[in-house]
Amino acid sequence: MVRAKKIVILNLPGSFQTAVSGLAEFFSLANSIGGKDLLKFSVLDTKAFKELKNDQIDYLIVPPVIDKKVYLNPDKKVLEKIKKLFKKKATICSVCSGAFIVASSGILTSESVTTHWEMEREFKEMFPKHSVNTDEILINNGKIIFAGGLMAWTDLAFHIIKRNFNKKIIHELGHLLVMNTSPREQRRYKKFNVDLNHPDLEVKKCQTYINKNYRLSITLSDLESHVNLTNRTLIRRFVRATGLTPLKYIQSIKIQKACELLESTNQAIEEVAHDMGYEDVGSFRKIFIQKMGVGPKEFRQMYGEK
Repeated sequence: MVRAKKIVILNLPGSFQTAVSGLAEFFSLANSIGGKDLLKFSVLDTKAFKELKNDQIDYLIVPPVIDKKVYLNPDKKVLEKIKKLFKKKATICSVCSGAFIVASSGILTSESVTTHWEMEREFKEMFPKHSVNTDEILINNGKIIFAGGLMAWTDLAFHIIKRNFNKKIIHELGHLLVMNTSPREQRRYKKFNVDLNHPDLEVKKCQTYINKNYRLSITLSDLESHVNLTNRTLIRRFVRATGLTPLKYIQSIKIQKACELLESTNQAIEEVAHDMGYEDVGSFRKIFIQKMGVGPKEFRQMYGEK
């Protein structure tokens, strides 16, 4: 006989209530469709969680927290409880900003992390030793699972349900909810935001130059001449300030601008490529797929104006 799994959904102050209630609804629907209560879930606030006597749970879920004060400075007793549950073999799961709380508990070693793509830089600054991959919307490290975006609680819910029910139940749940239950990627939702919040003036000059001239075929030599730095020095300082090489930065700007055109205009893909300084449309498509996970045509079908 299959043992029912015990799930605790942690409802901290400032938690995204759509995720808290949505997770409970998804698990309830899975139980109903499957005809078995294989997922025994409870929603606990901070006080109830800290006072939890039964440490024998299978999953702890930390949903997105909107209040920055809560996820950047988590309650120490909450962190101690997370650590204790992890030692008792519970699978620890987080969604979006919940990754900050899980990382603050000290249970991570070499696990790969995902969080909301806009929080990547902040997470890296707080936890520089941990590998972050916000291209992925869900990363399963075995006993620690991370889900990326604000609505990635749906991906986490499907993942947990798949672990405990057969494929037929998942398909029926998808039909009922009118949702695709297949794995997703976060990278196709990401936007490249220019970050000038660093002290390197020469790198800022390069960024400003790129931002103004992204339609041109900018080379590393152009940037070296613009700020009078050697090749090696420029690359080293650029990576330190932005986290990207100059080439990757230029590509990111071009692809972001291309995405904006694909979303808001009917301009031919060939014209979009040429506007971004790509003479070879094939090269443009290849780089676009590397960045966004889909080709420009598919991207327009997903996000373009109908």
